[in-house]
Amino acid sequence: MKHTNYFDVFLRDTVNLSQFNLDILADKADEVFDALADDPSVGDEVISMRRQGSWAQRTIINPVKDREFDADIMVRLRYNADWLGKPRQYPNAVYNAIADSPVLASREFERHARCVRVHYTGMHVDVVPYVVFPDGTERIINRDDDDFEITDTAAFTEWMRKRDQLANGNLRKVVRIVKYLRDHKNSFTGTPSIILTTLL
Repeated sequence: MKHTNYFDVFLRDTVNLSQFNLDILADKADEVFDALADDPSVGDEVISMRRQGSWAQRTIINPVKDREFDADIMVRLRYNADWLGKPRQYPNAVYNAIADSPVLASREFERHARCVRVHYTGMHVDVVPYVVFPDGTERIINRDDDDFEITDTAAFTEWMRKRDQLANGNLRKVVRIVKYLRDHKNSFTGTPSIILTTLL
């Protein structure tokens, strides 16, 4: 006996992040990006923004009670040859722009290894600065190690999209369910979403 309708309702009403909250994510991500682009010091170095992680892959879920939901955004900064030996300069520039922003300065924000996190009520935006090197590689910055790390998040998102097509649109649903079990039922504790997604 099939229970497809019940399953879809469970996903829509319990597992999935609501469209209302998705719209809030988009609005706050745009606010952060606009603040960076308007900054007199770093604004000219800000090139573009794109979604990353579960937001980009459409596997984002409702958070456990009292936890924040979040948006991860990649912010491309212009490559600066003078900072080749000083990768930390990039996230520092982003952090300083947020601190100086009349829009964001009143927000709680802090540095993390690969991002600057800006808090809003019930959610936060993780800003991940990256640069494209002359050889075409994209590199994020590990601030803790003061080093560049090669990445290709857009390719992973595209790979995920193709896998989901092969599964007739069901892979993303399965990923959301497993993430829900991990977060709400204390299963697969400590396993990052990208590992669950890749394995599934």
